[in-house]
Formats: sequence, structure tokens, C-alpha cells
Amino acid sequence: MILVINTKGGSGKSTASMQLLAPWVLSRTGKAALVELDDENHDSADFTDSAIHSERVKVGKEVDAEYAIDELINRTDDSFVIADIGGNRTSAMALQHIGARGYDAFIDLIVIPVSGPGQDVLNAKKTLDHVRTLMPDYDGKVLMVMTRTTTTDVRSVRRRMPDAFNLLDREKLAGPIILPTDNSFPMSRMLKMSVWEIGQQGEELKGQLRNAMKGARNNPQQREELAMLNSVVSDSLVMHEHLEAQFAELDKVLDLRAAMRGDIQEDAPAEKETKAKAAKTA
Repeated sequence: MILVINTKGGSGKSTASMQLLAPWVLSRTGKAALVELDDENHDSADFTDSAIHSERVKVGKEVDAEYAIDELINRTDDSFVIADIGGNRTSAMALQHIGARGYDAFIDLIVIPVSGPGQDVLNAKKTLDHVRTLMPDYDGKVLMVMTRTTTTDVRSVRRRMPDAFNLLDREKLAGPIILPTDNSFPMSRMLKMSVWEIGQQGEELKGQLRNAMKGARNNPQQREELAMLNSVVSDSLVMHEHLEAQFAELDKVLDLRAAMRGDIQEDAPAEKETKAKAAKTA
């Protein structure tokens, strides 16, 4: 399971979950599930044609965070789950319950999105402190994803967000992964798929839209809608290349296939025993 969390809203959690992490999992394992734990938003609801299975576990007066986390853990049997944890009170209660119940054993990676310098970096540090205090037994990696950047060039992002890189270096976080601001992300809702999925089908979609455009010659409204969809596909094809590069960087952080087998970092007991015997006879 991948936990995407920040104590404050507006950090780009939903975009990082739906447009980066879930497509990466889908591309590597063939299936992915995105679960949103929130008292307000259900951002993935629009992506009804996506191969990414998404659902919401609402946190509010009727459902407390503890119950929501138990429900989340029950969803990890089939697909690799990306859990988008709501901000503020939800995130703190979720982390506390995960730590208290020992559920951190099921967490393969924690992702903290950062959308800008200054206050958002302070929020990221607060989130990291919450993780280490409330989940003291978690021994996996914490990854920083820099969202809403104006460029994909890491050096340029470093110049704009030096405090974020200082936090990353000082706390020995994994990353950064760069997820820039791009029209393709919000506009991909028009095709009800993630940008990466649109890019995968890009040439086929452009052909279909071209044929549809020919039939809409005398329908101005339909022509305008088709032209907009064509722009979404074109933008997604460009962003697809960047996403693939970031997927390769994510592969260095977490071996998803090993995580699915449950054998990250540690050898099986029999392998440990064999290695120990070999060391004695060497």
C-alpha cells in the first residue's frame, strides 16, 4: 500500500494519487485501486472510464477515521492500493490508528506532496513529524513529490524551492518526483481517464476524433467539443513522456513486484539460514 498524505489540503495529493501513483502502479502490475479517505472531496469520481478502480471511504460524523482505516486495510487483498488521506484532522487520526493497530506493516511507501516553497514545506515537515511520532515502527521510505511546478527541470525547481530540497536532504527523503502544473491533468476528466492512460491510447484516440470531426462539419457546438478533446489528447501525449520518466524514478524507490509478493528488503527465513551456514563455512 502507498499512503499519500499531507496535514493540509491543497498540496496536490489528489493529482499525485490519480495522475502519477495510480497509473504507475497500473503500468507495473496491471491493476490499481485508489481509495480516498476524506470528509469532503471525491476527486477520482469523474474518471469512470479509467482502468484504475477508485472509491471513497467517507470520514465524517457517521464514519470515524479508525473505522475508515480498517475498511481501507480490508481493500488490500486484490489490487495494490494507493490511499489518498484527507488533510487536517483526518490525517492525524489516520496515522495514529495505523500506528496503534500495527497496520504500518502493510505500508510500502509514504508519499508527501509539496506544492510550493514556504508554508507548504512547513506543512510537509509537520506531516513528516506526525508520521514519525504516530507510526514509530514504520521502516519504509518517505517520498517527496513536488507538485504544481512550472517546469520539469529539477535544477530549476531547486532554485525556486530551496527549502523543499533542504528538507528532502536533511531528512533523507526519497525523491524528488516532479509533477508539473499542466492543463492535461484537469482536462483529462473530459475523457474520464488519467493522462497516462490517454497517452497510452493517444494515436488511436486522435484517429477516432479526426473521423468524428469530419462528421461534425455542420455542427459548430460538436466541432468545438471535439476540438477540445483533441487538445486534451495532444497535451496528454506530451505529458505521457514525462510521466514515463517519473515512473522510472519511482521504480528506484519501490519495487512494486516485490511489494506485491511481500518480500521487500528482507530475505525469506530459509534464505537467511542458508546464507548464515555459507558464511560459517567460508
